[in-house]
Order: sequence, then structure tokens, then C-alpha cells
Amino acid sequence: MISNEEYDAHIKERNREDYIKVGDLEPGWLYYIHARNAHYGIWNPNSFSFVIRRKKFNCIYTFDEIHWDMSKSFGTAKPFKKLELSPFSQEDLRARTIKGEKNDYWGKPLESGILEYLKTKGVYWDQLLADASLYFVEREDLEPR
Repeated sequence: MISNEEYDAHIKERNREDYIKVGDLEPGWLYYIHARNAHYGIWNPNSFSFVIRRKKFNCIYTFDEIHWDMSKSFGTAKPFKKLELSPFSQEDLRARTIKGEKNDYWGKPLESGILEYLKTKGVYWDQLLADASLYFVEREDLEPR
């Protein structure tokens, strides 16, 4: 259960309008985002979404959080800060979204590489941006600092 203060901060962050629009995003870059399931994501223009590291029912996997502007029903991610260029090309991200292609899902090298990158960079950027005016929630899927 979250506190009233955490909930209020979440709603305030969700309602911000100073987020980065789709046309200003760059493929393969890591962004600080406000989304349902993550605070960091790699922009994938192939699906108009951010590739995130998601944990659900003790499974950890990559997941696409759709940009806020792309769908009134399913848009859940608002990017606020461009952080760094990830090691994953636009082709890597495209291949991840098409079933049956090489390095696609569950335990394959690309999937595990993206998961490890997002885990490592999430810890790194949480520490680096801790004093920023951005809202952060503790995530149980990261090791203690």
C-alpha cells in the first residue's frame, strides 16, 4: 500500500504536460519516463513505445509501454528526460517486436541483454538523479543500493 503523499506525487507526475512528444524522441535512447510499470525505457519507434523491464508474478521480461500520445486507451508512458544512447540498434528493437525472428523472446541473447541493461541503468540513473525534482518510487525488482 502506498502513502497518500506517494499517491499525490504519482498523480501530479502523471498529469504533467511538459513531457517529450513522439516526434522529438530518438530511436534506441534511454529515457526517464513516467509509466505504469517503469521509470526507464528505451524508445522503440517501430511500436511507438518504450521497451521496459517489467516484473509480474515473479517473472521478469521486456514489455512495451506505449507513448501517452499514441493511444487514449493504452498510452501509459510519458518521457521527461533523455538520458543516454543504449547499445541497442533500431533493428534490435524491431526484431524484438516481431515473433519468430532471431533473438526474439524469453532467454535469448537480445532479450536478456536488454533486461540486464535496463536493470543496471535503472540503478545507475536512480542514484545520479536522486536529487532531481523528478518523482521516484522504490522498485522491488532492484537490489538494495
